[in-house]
Amino acid sequence: MPGVRAEDTLPELLPGQTRPNAKGRCPPSQHVALNGGCWVAAPLTREKCEALGGNGHMYKGVCYVPVLLPERPPTSHPVRKP
Repeated sequence: MPGVRAEDTLPELLPGQTRPNAKGRCPPSQHVALNGGCWVAAPLTREKCEALGGNGHMYKGVCYVPVLLPERPPTSHPVRKP
C-alpha cells in the first residue's frame, strides 16, 4: 500500500507460536495478542530487534518477539536413559 511503512505491518505468525485463548488474550498478562499470535513487547532498538535473527519485529515503534511453545520430545520412539 502506498504510504504504509514496513514497520506498520503486523508481524507474521511463526510455526509453533502460542495463540490467544478463546477470549483473545495471551496469558500471562505481559504477552500481547497481535495477528492471531502471542508476542512480548521488548525494549529494544530497531537494530537490536532486527539482530534477533528474524524473530524480532518492529510494529508502531515497538519491538515484538514471538512467544513460542517449548519443543516436545517425540513420543513415538521414547528415548531411554541408561
